[in-house]
Amino acid sequence: MTNRTTVSFRVKDKGGPSGGHSLSKSVPAFDWEGFKRTPNAEEFVKKAYFAAVKKIMREVEESKNGTVESDLDSVEAVIARALSFTKDDIRDWIKTRDWSKASQVRDISKVLPEIEKHLPDLATRRNPFSTEVSAKIADKIIAAVADDPDPIAEFLFTALTTQRSQDPELLPL
Repeated sequence: MTNRTTVSFRVKDKGGPSGGHSLSKSVPAFDWEGFKRTPNAEEFVKKAYFAAVKKIMREVEESKNGTVESDLDSVEAVIARALSFTKDDIRDWIKTRDWSKASQVRDISKVLPEIEKHLPDLATRRNPFSTEVSAKIADKIIAAVADDPDPIAEFLFTALTTQRSQDPELLPL
């Protein structure tokens, strides 16, 4: 018998017949190793991947959601762009870290207010840090305080280290 979990969510008010209702069902829990052995799992992931690629392509074409051409430069960039973590997700992640693990940073108490202030901006696909500062934050801070596994840390690391093309509205005329 497979492990089960409960998934609950609220359908948007304009979401058809179920609009405005909360739905909850017991479903099979996600098990990565078991998933990979499931018939057609690879095809399922491939279709989901190309659906995400098409959505990113459309957003680039329409200059939407801060999506830029470089979001299609690698599988890692596509996955990071397709995943959605909110500013609150990132703020909560920051609150739960053991900052003493960032031992390569001389005085983390001086850096932490800037991290708390600016790191959540990565949820909106805006990196407020220079390339050099981004690399240092990724290597010396994010990698040091990450759990294993840690999807938000991996998202932040990718967002900080993936070279992004300029946003269309920021290009000089």
